[in-house]
Amino acid sequence: MMAQGRGSATHSVFLCFWLLCFVYAATIAEGATFVVGDHGGWTYNVVGWAKGKHFKAGDVLVRQFWGVIGQLIEMVTSFQSIEALWESRESIEKGSNLRKNGEAFSNRTDRALRVSGRERETVHVRPTYDVIGRVYCDTCRCGFETPASTYIAGAKVRVECRLRETGEVTYTVDGVTDNTGSYKIQVVDDHEDEYCESVLLWSPQSGCAVLEPGRERARVVLSHNTGIVSNKRIANNLGFQSDTTLPECAQLLAQYQEVEE
Repeated sequence: MMAQGRGSATHSVFLCFWLLCFVYAATIAEGATFVVGDHGGWTYNVVGWAKGKHFKAGDVLVRQFWGVIGQLIEMVTSFQSIEALWESRESIEKGSNLRKNGEAFSNRTDRALRVSGRERETVHVRPTYDVIGRVYCDTCRCGFETPASTYIAGAKVRVECRLRETGEVTYTVDGVTDNTGSYKIQVVDDHEDEYCESVLLWSPQSGCAVLEPGRERARVVLSHNTGIVSNKRIANNLGFQSDTTLPECAQLLAQYQEVEE
């Protein structure tokens, strides 16, 4: 539409130009004769319609001649202004289109980067689990944890996963208890098809370093397909057995017997 509009303006200007030339042909010829002639009279032929006409050029003709020339110059100047306006409009619209195209490209690029980022996260993010528990010393040698039990700092614990069918160890990670006898071991990846346990390895207390039968291992489930939302897995407390019993253990055991009776 812009090209058509500019063409129409061009045609209109040229049409006016030729009309003026037609209307003022005699004047232009007479003025030109005065300017370039002998100032005394001249026979001229303008497209045949003024053939054989004699005239005496004067100041009026000169003024008319230069007036027509001035009008033609104004028309050419106007035409150039129209051309400049159209070019300016085209430049503005092209710039707007380029800006819109750039914004569209930027939006597409941003969406592609976001999708790519999500895909990378989906591919590379691996599930993790925190296995939490405590290690105690059975000071009453009861075979289980009692109010008289103490907790061991610095004990070594391992989380171990094995294949269900063969028992082959597929994953291990170690940890150490803090000053409260507690441990938290982070496990990476889902282990739905494996049998995983917390396993006691070592006690720093020489007087309580014997593994308590049945308390040296604790089962943990390391998979999200069990309905557990949290990534925390609480393991049963693990225990070592003391070499000696505390004096208060006799009274404690008597209380247990009364409860059972």
